[in-house]
Amino acid sequence: MNKFFLIRKCFRIPPRLLKYFFIRWNRLVFRLNGVAFGRNMRIFNRLYLLMLENSRLRIGDNFTFSSGGGINPLYRNMRGKIYIDRNAEILIGDNTGISSSCLWAKEKIVIGSGVNIGGDCIIMDTDAHNLDWRVRAGIEPDRIRGGVYI
Repeated sequence: MNKFFLIRKCFRIPPRLLKYFFIRWNRLVFRLNGVAFGRNMRIFNRLYLLMLENSRLRIGDNFTFSSGGGINPLYRNMRGKIYIDRNAEILIGDNTGISSSCLWAKEKIVIGSGVNIGGDCIIMDTDAHNLDWRVRAGIEPDRIRGGVYI
């Protein structure tokens, strides 16, 4: 069980207060991870952020991210995620809103200004696996003349 859920239930903290607590909490987490963000960044509820070595996240002004917590009735109340692989970057413009979505950058994702991304969207610049079914299955393909696989 999630420790924040237990604290909220034990102390009967209203979801609305938690929402505003996490605005400040997420700003602290972003600062500790070296994220460059503009004015008026609001991330409601807990956000999962994973930034690997030499990764970069830049966010413009007036950014809003709703992450679970029943804020938006159009998504399945799942926590939002931002995953940035090694040497990758995500650039987000001004006046952008995201609802409980997943951003996964293998190289680079650029989201312009004035963009709204709906609930449960997954934005990736990778397909997360090799396209050759033999590699995914762990089978080494046989080679014939000229490096052609059969």
